[in-house]
Amino acid sequence: KRSYINQTVHGTKREADQELRKLLARRDTGRLHVKPKQSVDEYLDVWLETVVRPSVRLRTLHGYDETLRLYVRPNLGRLRLASVTPIEVRAMLVKLRDSGLGPRTVRKAHEVLRTALEQAVADCLIPENPARSRLVKKALPRTEREERQTVGVGAI
Repeated sequence: KRSYINQTVHGTKREADQELRKLLARRDTGRLHVKPKQSVDEYLDVWLETVVRPSVRLRTLHGYDETLRLYVRPNLGRLRLASVTPIEVRAMLVKLRDSGLGPRTVRKAHEVLRTALEQAVADCLIPENPARSRLVKKALPRTEREERQTVGVGAI
């Protein structure tokens, strides 16, 4: 099925021709992305079945599925994959953090989402990963490490 891209250029015919040449060059190099109509939920299902299941152990697969089901899908699942922005990912992370989840859980949710969206970029479904933005990294909570205590052994 053919895909069409419409773009309005305000300016001269020469500027419109330049924009057309840019679009054709991006198409020829494989960098032109047509926005898919699938939701984040639908993509995550496909990602778990085709990418994760063949490459990880069953326990890891269940962990990813649970993380997505509890934290990512309720916040981003209804959105179209191509329309997810760093602002929405950051809002999800802030919402998770404010709901009382620990920093490690919030970071895990971000990690699984980022990995899934990296595959979407590799599959040419989206042009860039919205979970890799600097804005998103600033929203991640810091993990607090407890200081280790050493046990002193007396002189022998």
